[in-house]
Amino acid sequence: MPIHYSNVMLLHPDTQMPTRIDRRKIEKTLEDGRIVSRWTRFVKGTEIEIPKPERKYNNQSGEEQFTTAADDVLAVTYKPDLTQPPFPSEIVKELRNVYKKKTVSLA
Repeated sequence: MPIHYSNVMLLHPDTQMPTRIDRRKIEKTLEDGRIVSRWTRFVKGTEIEIPKPERKYNNQSGEEQFTTAADDVLAVTYKPDLTQPPFPSEIVKELRNVYKKKTVSLA
């Protein structure tokens, strides 16, 4: 059963105890005169802002543990043999429908 967003509790920044939150839209004027609005979280009934957590992952691409090397990607790992059919003949016989009606050509 889903939980309604009003029942979500975050940790109070000072006491680290669960507390109810209140979301407010804050408008901020930038240096060039533009007005930017964003939603922030506050402890319910106070002016204490609950900061959003820092990002855990950076978006910079780089060498990762499971990245395949370019040389391995370009290596040919399968070379089909043109003298052999792609399926063994026993499998082809099993896949054929033996109960199919035979069509007779009238031409």
